[in-house]
Amino acid sequence: MFKLIKRVLTQNYYNKKAPKAFEHFYKYSSESEAYLNFCTQVHQLDFPVQNNLSQAQFQVLEEEISSSLPKNVLDLGCGTGDLFKHLSKKYKFKGLGLDFALLKETSELKKANFETFSFEENQFDLIYSIDSLYMMNNLRRTIKRTLKSLRSGGKFIIFYTATEEFALCPMAKPLRKLDLDYSLRDFTEDDSKHWNNSDNVLNDMKKEFLNEGNVSIWKTKSQEAQKNKGLHASKSLFRYIITITK
Repeated sequence: MFKLIKRVLTQNYYNKKAPKAFEHFYKYSSESEAYLNFCTQVHQLDFPVQNNLSQAQFQVLEEEISSSLPKNVLDLGCGTGDLFKHLSKKYKFKGLGLDFALLKETSELKKANFETFSFEENQFDLIYSIDSLYMMNNLRRTIKRTLKSLRSGGKFIIFYTATEEFALCPMAKPLRKLDLDYSLRDFTEDDSKHWNNSDNVLNDMKKEFLNEGNVSIWKTKSQEAQKNKGLHASKSLFRYIITITK
């Protein structure tokens, strides 16, 4: 859904229109066998994936979880919650997933705006955000508030796409202002391969989506893949993994 994020003109417009757009995509993609097949091929996961992580980027997340064995985890922008449920079951942790367009709430999945959600201090051992920190009212404040809920020694992992090099992107300034201890990994080349692969798979699967009556899902993903392929081709798209250690 990066396309939607880049197209919005104002924060108010995004706050008003984005939740319904995401809810619509979550609902229909979750019910689509063609989309599940797409996710199996592209992400190597057997559930509908609502994020843009390549297999290599997902491996980074899994390695961070498996090495630290957190007991309590926060997923900022959890989509449908399927990824959170998959990881919590596999690595036996508890926690919380938040999303402003969540379809179904549970004890660990809440429909909420995490900019204003009330966290307990020192609540989580690990926090991750997959492409959910773009349209913030105040990015620095959001990061600062989120870090208060992280225990000492814990990590906040941010998967982030930018249209300029990191030093110039919107994420860099709040990290500098907050004087945080963080590491930066550049996954731009990997991301380019991911979008090329996504586009190829979608082209092969077009008939499957059409036969299912879900051409709108195919169009959304195809346009997203082609746009990001073009941005990568012009060296105008960058992919980063930022790990903040408290």
